[in-house]
Amino acid sequence: MALADLILFIGGIGLFLYGMKLMSDGLELSAGSKLKRILEILTKNKFIGVLVGFFVTAIIQSSTATVVMIVGFVNAGLMNLSQAVGVIIGANIGTTTTGLIIALNLHTIAPICIFIGALLILFSKKKKIKHIGMIIAGFGILFLGMRLMADSMRPLSYLPWVGDLLDFTENPWIGIAVGFVITALIQSSTAAMGILLAAMMSGVITDLDQAIFILYGQNLGTTLTVILSSIGSNKITKKAALIHLVYKTIGIGIVVIITLLPLGFVEFIRSLSDTPSTQLVFAHIIINIIMAAILLPFSSGIVKITEMIIKGEDKEKRDLDFKYIDKRLLEKPSLAVVQSYKEVERYAKLAFENYILAKNLVLEVDDEAAPSTEEHEVENPLYTKMRIIYENENNINNLGGKINQYLTKLTSADLEYTDVKLVASLYRLVINIERMGNHAVNIMKAYEDLKEGGQVFSEEALEELNAMFENVQKALEQAIKIFESGQYNLKRISAVSDLEEEVDLQNEEYKTNYLERVNKGTCSPSSGVAFIKILTSLERIADYACNIANSVRR
Repeated sequence: MALADLILFIGGIGLFLYGMKLMSDGLELSAGSKLKRILEILTKNKFIGVLVGFFVTAIIQSSTATVVMIVGFVNAGLMNLSQAVGVIIGANIGTTTTGLIIALNLHTIAPICIFIGALLILFSKKKKIKHIGMIIAGFGILFLGMRLMADSMRPLSYLPWVGDLLDFTENPWIGIAVGFVITALIQSSTAAMGILLAAMMSGVITDLDQAIFILYGQNLGTTLTVILSSIGSNKITKKAALIHLVYKTIGIGIVVIITLLPLGFVEFIRSLSDTPSTQLVFAHIIINIIMAAILLPFSSGIVKITEMIIKGEDKEKRDLDFKYIDKRLLEKPSLAVVQSYKEVERYAKLAFENYILAKNLVLEVDDEAAPSTEEHEVENPLYTKMRIIYENENNINNLGGKINQYLTKLTSADLEYTDVKLVASLYRLVINIERMGNHAVNIMKAYEDLKEGGQVFSEEALEELNAMFENVQKALEQAIKIFESGQYNLKRISAVSDLEEEVDLQNEEYKTNYLERVNKGTCSPSSGVAFIKILTSLERIADYACNIANSVRR
């Protein structure tokens, strides 16, 4: 291969990859709402999982990207390992659509596609039209890259030593090794498939016998990227990545045996088309369907093999760890937005739990506040409760900071307008929830000061605090339910607003009542400080409940 041909070949790969990326990005953005629904579609039914895996991979044009996302979903607890098997199988079938697109061989209209796509991208003001332009332009650039690769490789077909070298690939194991190494080096099964097809189109590889085992090796090579992405992660993530490797290894082993046995498999594929490159595309589709048909019924066995290799379970996650967010999902912003919403929902519930702890601390006035004097004496129950609230608050603050860091990264992604507004709303909401958590600690501190001063609340004060605590709790519960549903419901939001207004009235009324009791001598002025601090914090928490409920207004 001359230097000029080598440059042309490298440029062809670049155009091919860029065209595929542009086209898949356009498809993903155009089908953003469908991609979001994937999280609702995923069920324990593995057959539906296959359809989901196929659908997503057909859109984003990368089985590796889909499997990496699945690993993230398993890590986030969105699906178990058994569900993951079905989606992985569907992803491997979905990746065959790339070959079908290439097999269309529409390189003659590629310049027209690039021209039309560029016009739509540059001059259209509507995002949907721009996305369509990305699909059309990417389609044209992909075929232009394929043509450049094929043209640059054509001189190789006339060199005798190239034919002699390729004869070695007819050995199944050498062919598989070559395919695996190529895909492992490029880190893209799509690009590897493109190069193999270009070699067949140019006449460098002339027979399916030479190409089919390289294709098998490429299928195995796709597992490397997923395995690498799981390095340093927890056990459940490693198991999900290993499922892909186990499935591919067993599946390719089966199709290799079928190919080597005198069953006429290669001859059958040849009978489907007279064009070698199209035969390869059909082979790619058929082997993935065979693998799915044979191994899907034994998906539980694949999971068992994986768990035999990686034994044990992860320790329970601490609250300061993400449950739904995964950095891998940043590559697919529309899905990352959905997961961020779930993480913020969980964050609000953690803050609510700490509020309940603070409420119980104040209302359980029978706790003794006498401090421990002996070093090894069991910690006083009151201090145990306060320590738990402090620890939870630290976890909540840490998690809030991490969520906002993730949301900041997400804002730099190419998001739809509605998602941009949603991310901005989530960012503000995290700040509100964190402040709500701070007020739960303020309530605890006020009660701590009361007990350390040897004071107690009167029965009237406790009744008033209880009434206000209950209204704030109702407001928070309803607000979180509204946020969880994600649906704007004026009646439900108004109910939270009504509770917030009632809390405001209680705040003013109870402060006045307390001053009257102090004047009458039925309450001490020192306990009034703690009482008013708690009322003020409750009034502010009710405001944050309103903010949570109103966050669905977008």
